[in-house]
Amino acid sequence: MLFNSYSFIFLFLPIAWIGYWIARGRSNEWGMIALSMASLFFYAYWDVRFLPVLLFSIGINHFVAGMITRTGRRYSRSWLIAGIIFNLGLLGFFKYMNFFSEISESLTGVAILSVHILLPIGISFFTFQQITYLIDAYRGKTARYDLLHYTVFVAFFPQLISGPIVHHSEMMPQFKTASRPEARSIAIGLSIFIAGLFKKLVLADNIAPFASAVFAASDSGADVTFVETWGALVAFSFQMYFDFSGYSDMAIGLGLMFGIRLPINFRSPYQALSIREYWQRWHITLGRFLTDYVYIPLGGSRVTLPRNLANLIILMFLSGMWHGAGLGFILWGLLNGFWLCCNVIMSRINQMLGITRGSLIPAPVACIMTFLAVSFGWCFFKSVNFAGLVNMTETAMGFNGLTLPASFALELGGFAPILEFLGFTFSGPGHVAIGEWATLGVPMIIASFLIVWTMPNTNQLFLSNDPEYNVEEQGFLIWRPNMVGFVSVSGIFFFAMLFASSISEFLYFQF
Repeated sequence: MLFNSYSFIFLFLPIAWIGYWIARGRSNEWGMIALSMASLFFYAYWDVRFLPVLLFSIGINHFVAGMITRTGRRYSRSWLIAGIIFNLGLLGFFKYMNFFSEISESLTGVAILSVHILLPIGISFFTFQQITYLIDAYRGKTARYDLLHYTVFVAFFPQLISGPIVHHSEMMPQFKTASRPEARSIAIGLSIFIAGLFKKLVLADNIAPFASAVFAASDSGADVTFVETWGALVAFSFQMYFDFSGYSDMAIGLGLMFGIRLPINFRSPYQALSIREYWQRWHITLGRFLTDYVYIPLGGSRVTLPRNLANLIILMFLSGMWHGAGLGFILWGLLNGFWLCCNVIMSRINQMLGITRGSLIPAPVACIMTFLAVSFGWCFFKSVNFAGLVNMTETAMGFNGLTLPASFALELGGFAPILEFLGFTFSGPGHVAIGEWATLGVPMIIASFLIVWTMPNTNQLFLSNDPEYNVEEQGFLIWRPNMVGFVSVSGIFFFAMLFASSISEFLYFQF
């Protein structure tokens, strides 16, 4: 069931919301039962075959956490290791066995598996979430929770499928003491949900075809031109941005409607001035997990420079592995690790030059360079085969020349000779008609640039006055729950629903 579907918006959500608050009126336990049943139904709706996997994971992890807290230090470590092996083994089996089977078949002619294993949706998210719980149980940083509250912690439907990866310390107390939210909180939650719906249906889904057409052509072995390649990379950058930030907004909005504050997972990452800052703004909770449970235990930045660089490479390699089973994801992770290493080296150079504030690179230039580096990385992330990946990266780097589709020359008229004078050539096929680029593609990309770099983000717009979220920077626009706010959000909702005839999954569902 998709957040952007009619069945979720007009059936599941109202029934679950009303049912929860009726049950919560009786007691906290009844409220948690209602919320757990709604969450498990939501998960089973995708494919009921995945529900036993989720329940099995919850049951084993709850049992292991209990053994960690009840046994002595000597045995609790063994239970922790067993729990981590179980979680990584479960994740590895479902996520990577097809990948390893394909490699085995290509090298030896014999596949490891005779069937294709389906990936349970959200398994990467609820696996990492439970690993943090086990580690903190071993460290003595978490209390023992009953199975009901633990189930809600893992399966809470707003964050179950694509995050955020929540921490027990920020969620369990809320589930224990959840009270009826004020009308203001419900209004803010619903408004944030609608803002996310708009990002997904109107922005992300309408940009997607321009990226998909070029990537699909490249993956099929067709030539792609320099201009269309970068057009597709920029389009996919904004598709990913609005798709993931849209989901993150909808998750936070749904949480507020149920009286639960989920952590902010997305904070204007394309405004970052470095790859390091970008990763502090994009998928914040995944970065938090990898930093707290991988990077810092490895020594973090408190080691020699070579060791620090190696830690960053390991960190981003694991990030790539987490995102998917495939060479492209691994290379994407290693590329981001390389960018992070460049950031560290550049920081050391600034220190040697006595630059304690700012950088040698002006902020606007640094922002553009960061965006281009991130966009280039999507070559590895989006391509479905190695040949397509090589094709896109070589073309994006200009190895095949500064080319435009031959069909564009006639349409550009007098501008064509100017472009040729600047070094561009017209050759090869066009995979998106120039008319489509002109009427929708380029305007959508320009609008995306303006939204991303000139407008306040959703957190600034809706959560600036919420002390629990502590939004640091307030935008020049702040939404307020009054008649103007109601009319504006209602208009956005009805406009977004005009685009709901074709429902697509969120990109992060595949992870």
